[in-house]
Amino acid sequence: MEKMLTVAEVAGILRVSVRTVYNLLEAGTLRGVRVGRAWRVLTSALEALTAQGPGEPGPVAVAGAWYVNAMANRIVVELPGGELKHFAVVPFRAATLEEMEDYKGYHPAQMTGGAQTVPDYVLRHYGLSLATVSLPVIVVEAGDRSIHPVEKLTLELSGDRQAMLSQAMTAVAARGYRVLRDAEGGCCEYMPRAAEDGGDHIIVTVWPEEDQGCE
Repeated sequence: MEKMLTVAEVAGILRVSVRTVYNLLEAGTLRGVRVGRAWRVLTSALEALTAQGPGEPGPVAVAGAWYVNAMANRIVVELPGGELKHFAVVPFRAATLEEMEDYKGYHPAQMTGGAQTVPDYVLRHYGLSLATVSLPVIVVEAGDRSIHPVEKLTLELSGDRQAMLSQAMTAVAARGYRVLRDAEGGCCEYMPRAAEDGGDHIIVTVWPEEDQGCE
């Protein structure tokens, strides 16, 4: 069953005031339903609103985007090169690189409870899109005292570093390897600016070949 959002939840997702959401509902710009005296909004209606997009300029490609609790009405983005920026949220207007300011705080992806990922459909609304990058993924086999590279892939990945690591692990598993996760003693990791060619790469550890079929 499709989720229904309250006015407050919609306001939180869009980073606008509750009054703005009521205005959108009353004008018919945002489709909602009455439940008693309260409004409810289907997630599909919210996605339809944001999919309309704010028009030019855009989109700006980003590796990730977050709401940071300590920065009201702003969105923090990571550009494909790893640079962190932030910009003021203006309802229904695309963001531009020129208006973005340098972000000096902790990386939002490393915060515990202090930041939330901006949903994809909200990204589109602010003229942003998740960048897709080609990254080397090195598959290494774990041994008793060392690790042994067994294959090097180049994959098209998107999102922040954690998202790309997850995609890489899924792709490696799809090739028949049994991924050795960190909790099992592996070391699957996004490695910034340390690959042979001077760029980023991802390491995915797998079980030794003789253990691949074991669960």
